[in-house]
Amino acid sequence: MRRITRLTFTMGVTLVVYGNLCRELHLYFFWDRKELGCIILLISLLFYLINLNRTRTRQGRKTFWVKLGITMASFEVLLAGYLIYDFNNSDPYRIAKEYLKANSELRDDVGNIRRFGLMPTGTIETIETTSTDFASGHPSLTVTVMYLVSLVKFLML
Repeated sequence: MRRITRLTFTMGVTLVVYGNLCRELHLYFFWDRKELGCIILLISLLFYLINLNRTRTRQGRKTFWVKLGITMASFEVLLAGYLIYDFNNSDPYRIAKEYLKANSELRDDVGNIRRFGLMPTGTIETIETTSTDFASGHPSLTVTVMYLVSLVKFLML
């Protein structure tokens, strides 16, 4: 196994474990690393399969299943990147962030909002009607405040 494969695998496992521990132990620092760790684990799987493909090709062995795995892992990495980008640039997500920044009740509860998490989670649904499109969703936003990170669920109707 190459060094980069071992490094990305170790980093991915560390981030997934840390992200889970943060949520279980209520540590409000670096909260959203679990999702990043999963993506890094997927990338390390891709590196491993590429190395396995090279080794099998040199040995003259069949590589169909390895190439299929490389194709699927590549598709998953590209899909994850696109979905994160698309979710961050959607109207429901933008409206939810603006609402949370302007909400004085939330500000009183958790303090000033400095930033939102890097990887949003949740769903976005667009309902087409005869007159206009109506977008709704249930995004989960990680809100970073002065001394606290709070996971806020916002329902847009």
